[in-house]
Amino acid sequence: MAEKEEWSEKLLKELRFEEGKVLVRDERFFLGHKYMLEFMHSTFEGVMGPAAKAVLYRYGEAVGYYLAKGSSEKWDLKKEKLVDFMFQALAIWGFGKFSGLVYDPKRRLLKVAVQNSVEVSSLSKTEKPSCYFMAGLFGGLGKYLFGEEVICREKICEAAGDATCEFEVEPYFK
Repeated sequence: MAEKEEWSEKLLKELRFEEGKVLVRDERFFLGHKYMLEFMHSTFEGVMGPAAKAVLYRYGEAVGYYLAKGSSEKWDLKKEKLVDFMFQALAIWGFGKFSGLVYDPKRRLLKVAVQNSVEVSSLSKTEKPSCYFMAGLFGGLGKYLFGEEVICREKICEAAGDATCEFEVEPYFK
């Protein structure tokens, strides 16, 4: 537990605000409202229909991969520490509250549960899991960690009435 608090403290100490900029270790970030995800969902779905799901996933995948790669390089983190760091960083950045984390590099498996997902907060009630961006985000993290193509499936979703969103990342080709 002490290590988790240490990462959180380090991350918060690295956060700086300069004339129109939000910086973490001289890397530029921006603070976004949940409506950004809501507008991405509704705009993409309005233009592309069901294909929007794939675009949201691929966008999340790119974000997850490059956040993991950049964090690993900037913070000099090996994979197990990177996993812990990434989920603390994502929580600090407002993506949600993470629990039930399973990282098994031998089985090439990553599982996580999310409460209060920023994506769920931007969605209407649904019949089935609908967090395509978050699934892509975790898929991108898995792709970086395992060094191969992976797929992330959302097993259950708060937007569908479940208590949490649960995601599972595994190799695309088993």
